[in-house]
Amino acid sequence: MKLKIFLALLPLGFAIFVWSSAKEKVCLFPSSEELQTLHQRKQASFIVLGDTGTGLPMQKTVAKAIKKVCQNKACDFVLLLGDNFYPKGLKNPNDPLFDRVFSNIYSSLGLPFYAILGNHDVKGEGSAQVALNGKKNWRMPAGSYRFAAGPALFVGINTNCQSLELPWAREALKGPQPWKILFGHHPIYASKNHGDAPFLRRWVWLQALGERADLYLSGHDHHLEHLTRRGLSTQYLISGGGGGAATSSEPKPSLAESHFSHSGPGFIRISLDSVNLDIEFYDAQAKAIYRTRIPKTP
Repeated sequence: MKLKIFLALLPLGFAIFVWSSAKEKVCLFPSSEELQTLHQRKQASFIVLGDTGTGLPMQKTVAKAIKKVCQNKACDFVLLLGDNFYPKGLKNPNDPLFDRVFSNIYSSLGLPFYAILGNHDVKGEGSAQVALNGKKNWRMPAGSYRFAAGPALFVGINTNCQSLELPWAREALKGPQPWKILFGHHPIYASKNHGDAPFLRRWVWLQALGERADLYLSGHDHHLEHLTRRGLSTQYLISGGGGGAATSSEPKPSLAESHFSHSGPGFIRISLDSVNLDIEFYDAQAKAIYRTRIPKTP
């Protein structure tokens, strides 16, 4: 009887979830452009960085650490996982905050930054960040979009409007590339800070995307973490240590298993070919603090 009631109310709950997401957050149309291919080499290497946009000394320290690592190892681009501009995003495309907390800090890296919106970004004009696409090393062609690099397909999703973006992401993850990598702001699983996403958000996510992605990269929580969920093949990585204020390191119960967690600032570097994907966690002094390899399963 309880199961029948639950199933009967589920569509209503989902409708409320969609409505609240659209009402309270800024939802931008996903990209309808053809798939952009950065390069067709057999390998790809990139930095994963989130929760950066403070302009504070720690953001600059992490940026210097990235530069140090990328001087010694290949780096093709950066995935920027949201909360790019604290505390309330950009007011318009001419907002001086863009140069102060982005261009002036990262221009010396000489790498394109593929960015996605965070919850602080949509407190301002999220569309302003899309309007800046192509300026200097900033890339955000739409609220959600995709591109390819070597043997990987990358799909960026605006998780502020997750319920409206997931059907698009489900289709966007289709492609011949062996690796499928999804990136957004809000984590699904986390053992610190905000903890796991609410039940309905997790349920909708799994129903829409299941195990279609090999990796889901997120920020929001200001730490670094690698998690997996028993019975699921997707690897969940959190990289929210880009320079935002430190948050609580107290553990939170999670349905996922945490393989490694670092409460301080830092970033992740990933390199891959068609066979293996290598993950490296770095602290703010460019010291490698965790490494693991994920083989590509058939």
